[in-house]
Amino acid sequence: MEGKGRRRGKGRKTKIQEEEEAERPLRLIRAQFPSPSGWEEPRPFRGGAGMAAVRRGAAALVARLRAALSPRISFPYRVELKEGKKYAWCSCGHSRAQPFCDGSHRTLAPDKAPVRFTAEADGKVWLCACKRTRGPPRCDGSHLRLWEAGSGARR
Repeated sequence: MEGKGRRRGKGRKTKIQEEEEAERPLRLIRAQFPSPSGWEEPRPFRGGAGMAAVRRGAAALVARLRAALSPRISFPYRVELKEGKKYAWCSCGHSRAQPFCDGSHRTLAPDKAPVRFTAEADGKVWLCACKRTRGPPRCDGSHLRLWEAGSGARR
């Protein structure tokens, strides 16, 4: 009597037969999806050039939506400038280092660029925060016009 492949008694299978039967579906799957490990692992989506275009389009859309929102009333920043030092004033309004640029415009407002300037003299100046000044980066009181347009209510 051979132990492998033979049934004992009333239709009962041996332990080896049960293991072989349990292994059969896995062998079929492995044959359909060959890989070094025996299984086909899912690969992460890498995107490529098409995904970069989607990201740029999404960033531009976000910038347009933010610009379409009602203007936010912001009061100017009083900052001390050093003579001869170069500064970059944020023109998009997304910088966390207001009123200076921290590079946020690259992703949030790609159509905007910082205004670069060199301080002419030491001293304190008012730099625009509402971003609607006619003479950037200095404040010209444009935020007051926004205040009047909004009936004195802050937005």
